[in-house]
Amino acid sequence: MTASTHPVTRPATRPKTSPRRASGHRETYWPYLLPMAIGFVVIVLVPLGANVAISLFDWRGGAADMEWVGLGNYAELLQDENFWMSFKNSLLMIVAIVVVPPSSA
Repeated sequence: MTASTHPVTRPATRPKTSPRRASGHRETYWPYLLPMAIGFVVIVLVPLGANVAISLFDWRGGAADMEWVGLGNYAELLQDENFWMSFKNSLLMIVAIVVVPPSSA
């Protein structure tokens, strides 16, 4: 058996570049993402922020005065029997609807 003394040559590889750089185009995805981002802010983040702000007040709605109570509403909620009963019922429904059907199939 004879050993070859010739070095193994591999085909030349091109340097890795992203398609964006290779084509010379600028980033063109922002016009597609901007409507979704604006919609997310308007439909999700603004109402969420408003609800968090309102939850820190004692307010009956409408033109009634808003009285600052801070986290007092949440402290009251954690001591409410009805809250814990509905929390337990919600967890049971999640288990009954999401966990049980796939496991019984």
